[in-house]
Amino acid sequence: MRDPNAEFYTAEETPWLADYKKSAAGRAILESMPEEISNELRNTYLKDLIKDFDQTICRMYDNFHDFKQQLFYLNTELSKKHFGFTLGFNQDIQVTDPDEVLTPAEFAYLTEKLNERQQLKEDLRAH
Repeated sequence: MRDPNAEFYTAEETPWLADYKKSAAGRAILESMPEEISNELRNTYLKDLIKDFDQTICRMYDNFHDFKQQLFYLNTELSKKHFGFTLGFNQDIQVTDPDEVLTPAEFAYLTEKLNERQQLKEDLRAH
């Protein structure tokens, strides 16, 4: 059976050492690398990853908040309804309707408008 998540997620063992694994010289360095250095590389990698993630999440929040504010002026009633979004298997934004309050037309409209927000889409794909 096909795992649809496999298309989204890839496991990589020790990604903080990936650059060393690309060459014979790098692999030789890895063989003699002290554990403290490896741990330091790991900590730096994770710190940078968390910083990037935080920036992306803040950008996504701001983008969605801006969308909701614009929606208030375009369609006040729709802006009051609770909805969210996620990334679909087709790499497009899909609207979520946890309270099941959206009509099919509203659902389609929100999906179309959110997918027009290229930065939001790119950030969602990245994380």
